Amino acid sequence: MYSTEVFGKCIYDYHSGNKKAHVKVHAPDFDDDEIPGEYLLRNFPQMPDWEQLALEKCRGSVLDIGACAGGHSAWLQSKGLEVTALEIDPLACRFLNEERNISKVVNESIYDFQSKKKFDTILLLMNGLGIAGTTRNLSQFIFACLSNLNPGGQIIFESADVGYLFPDEELSLDPYYGEMEYQVSFEKDISEPFPWLYLDSKNMKLFCDKHLLAFDVLYQGENNNYLGVISNSER
Repeated sequence: MYSTEVFGKCIYDYHSGNKKAHVKVHAPDFDDDEIPGEYLLRNFPQMPDWEQLALEKCRGSVLDIGACAGGHSAWLQSKGLEVTALEIDPLACRFLNEERNISKVVNESIYDFQSKKKFDTILLLMNGLGIAGTTRNLSQFIFACLSNLNPGGQIIFESADVGYLFPDEELSLDPYYGEMEYQVSFEKDISEPFPWLYLDSKNMKLFCDKHLLAFDVLYQGENNNYLGVISNSER
């Protein structure tokens, strides 16, 4: 039986003293990777430059999608911003409530979430744009975010161009080469397979232009990752 609490169990195990706790990431065409518990519970000084920049660019009321262990939400809340943490892992939500003391935690997907009060900033870090899953689903995902955004609001997200993973291949656009499938596991718990999207900034701009959305790159990393911001000010 698949688990919905992989990240939550790792977070609590690390928090309880197991400093070797980590989430394993499985992909059909690649070697397994690991996300250390230490990284999930990092604080602001331990965050990479682009995450610090993203947090500093947040304003007003913030919806942190995929809040996980809550490092981003906790820092924003400490700076006086009104934060709602959105997370699908029930155990991670418990951690956000009990250990991070985030003022509002919602255990839902963005596709199910509808708030009467809209947000000034929507935050999607740790390659959070990947929640879209595929390029075909990108519109549904972005507009689910926009439906919760105030006029003039912003979506700050991290993504990457993963073309470097296929050095000897012609990059496919259909299906798009940045569409991946993953499972994550912690000890004996494993998630069901899920799609994940890495979208290069050129194709992100084409999408935004098509839908009359403003788009800018705030940060370009050395590993082909980037920090982008989408605004609905042109809608």
